[in-house]
Amino acid sequence: TVECSPCMLRDCPIDHRCMTRISAGEVFERAAIILNY
Repeated sequence: TVECSPCMLRDCPIDHRCMTRISAGEVFERAAIILNY
């Protein structure tokens, strides 16, 4: 996680760390948990 998360800004004033420091696998794992897959 990053200190500014979650900000929900469309234009990041930093460098989109919250989006670039997460892998597709991590997203899939969390989505599977949320969706009870």
